[in-house]
Amino acid sequence: MEYIIQKGISGCRHHYLRVRFPDSWKIYAQAGFKYSSNMGWGGGFNGFRAGTCFPFKPLGGEYSLWEIPFQLMDKNPIANPKSYMNIFNQYLKSTKAVRGCLVINFHQEHFQEEVAPAVGKLYREILDTIAKDQDVSVLKMNDVYKIMK
Repeated sequence: MEYIIQKGISGCRHHYLRVRFPDSWKIYAQAGFKYSSNMGWGGGFNGFRAGTCFPFKPLGGEYSLWEIPFQLMDKNPIANPKSYMNIFNQYLKSTKAVRGCLVINFHQEHFQEEVAPAVGKLYREILDTIAKDQDVSVLKMNDVYKIMK
């Protein structure tokens, strides 16, 4: 894959979060990944599954792998966009209070209104909120990893 895209691949997230902790972390580390972002709730649940909004080394000093936990993921359909936005704002406030890392995961196939009503609009509202907040930095996962290492 790296040969095809002419760029190194530093991290991963399993589709449907189908991971087995700590076994998957060991496999990622042995494969040379620098970070994983699989510590989150699947199945339409959101929140701080790891109990933190800070990247951490799940395997201790034995491996160099970092876990960058995520807190918020889209789902299809989003039954109540206003409630979802309220949750985002609560998570953003909590994360900012400790200068942590709020990770959101939206899927590109949900940006088509006819496929996933309200998801694209909600994502744009989240981006607008972030853009207006001078205390928020938007980073790619690889940039978060570089800061942590």
